Amino acid sequence: MVQVVNAVGGGELGVELQLDKLLADSSFEYSYESGDSMAYVTISGDLPTVTLFQSGKYSIAGGNSVSQLFEVDGMFRDKVSEITDFSLESTPEFEIRYLVGIGELGNEVDLSIIFKELPSDKVEYEPEQFPGLFYRPSKETTITVFSTGKVSVNGPRSEEALQKEFTRLKDKLDNIQR
Repeated sequence: MVQVVNAVGGGELGVELQLDKLLADSSFEYSYESGDSMAYVTISGDLPTVTLFQSGKYSIAGGNSVSQLFEVDGMFRDKVSEITDFSLESTPEFEIRYLVGIGELGNEVDLSIIFKELPSDKVEYEPEQFPGLFYRPSKETTITVFSTGKVSVNGPRSEEALQKEFTRLKDKLDNIQR
């Protein structure tokens, strides 16, 4: 089983913003230097952070699930609508950009054996540089495997795809270690 530890998504408001004015009139908690073209905004201290750009584009990072990202997106857009007179209902949809999940294989693994058995164009292992093995089963996904059996899956856009990538890896490793 893989647990989502970071979910990242983004969208755009469809309008250029004056960040100075928007933030001064808001109840957002934020980090912003006057004149910058971006700000870090939080709705509440325990929710993911919104990186808001002057262009009206934004990213939300730090969610623990896809549903939490959509919840924060709705709250963020509602607050911006309250502060401004923008109608945000006709703007492009919010999208999930990638998820990061952590899983356990349930046993220790020999990374040098795995390195030899996986396709050479999809695997990288340099133990003198980094203690984990990188496996790229697709352009969108990178999996990091540690000898302890801990695994990080990075890139899928849904929790189902994240779990599927972990299960595929676990099945491959089970076959290699037999």
